[in-house]
Amino acid sequence: RVQAAPLLPAARVPAAACAQNLPQLARRLSSKATTSARLVVLIELGGNDRMFGLPPSAIEDALAQLVKAVQAIPAEAVLVEVIPDGIERDVAQRCGAGLVPTPAQLAAQMQRPLVRGAIPSIGSTFIQPDGIHPNTRAQEHIARSVFATLASQLQLPVADCEDALGDEEPPKWQCIWNGCVVS
Repeated sequence: RVQAAPLLPAARVPAAACAQNLPQLARRLSSKATTSARLVVLIELGGNDRMFGLPPSAIEDALAQLVKAVQAIPAEAVLVEVIPDGIERDVAQRCGAGLVPTPAQLAAQMQRPLVRGAIPSIGSTFIQPDGIHPNTRAQEHIARSVFATLASQLQLPVADCEDALGDEEPPKWQCIWNGCVVS
């Protein structure tokens, strides 16, 4: 059994701000953890840090602190890659966390070369008018990427992501983005 629940409302909060509130987050996570459930925490932060011009090392440090706090619960941390510039990948590898890659459709809209810690120019297909945050068209791709990663990490009996998210039969579990409920 896997337990998941939103810890914070779907807000645009910088990773650095979350890292400053680790004791409160740890208490909320601890209250969600049970002995009969596996707790998986998705961390999708870092875009605003890039937008605000924080140095890549500060973004990495904040994400690493969050991952370590989640792992101390104990829970499994999975980073959702915001921009494929290497920050989330490096933190995931260094800290032993899972990684949800940026969907290829979104990454293809990003101007190259990517600069570590900077927001690239992004095409308007999957981006809100602010030029930073994914729009509703992007959410399907992000949800599929999250689902595929979690299905693999949790070893769920799902043939593939497309089958599980199709209309033919209900998936083995459900995930509502920005407020995950898994059963």
